[in-house]
Amino acid sequence: MSANLSPRAALTLAAFVLAAACSPSKPPEPAASASAVAGPAGPVAVFPSTTPDINAADFAARDKELADDKYEGRGPGTLAGEAAAQWVADEMKRIGLAPAGDNGTYFQTVQMVAQLVDPAKSS
Repeated sequence: MSANLSPRAALTLAAFVLAAACSPSKPPEPAASASAVAGPAGPVAVFPSTTPDINAADFAARDKELADDKYEGRGPGTLAGEAAAQWVADEMKRIGLAPAGDNGTYFQTVQMVAQLVDPAKSS
């Protein structure tokens, strides 16, 4: 499955996942039910156990997962970026969110029109 998510879109989705994970209508499944996603360094999807309430431990576990070096900065179009996007989609599925993306998936194709880099401000 391919996704064209910017880092901003991935973070927005992650915030949505965190908010939705707090819904008391459906308790989270055990972490053992998560499937692994093949990333550049092997399986990467690990779903921490969560509670229906927002708490610092749940937020920190997801923040730590998405910030992990195995995602190599979550660059769009890279294997690691695709693995991070897949982790977010798998988390949405795990907590019971219905897919609302393209063709019944959790992904939406977005065309990149241009990318400008200012060499004086970038490295």
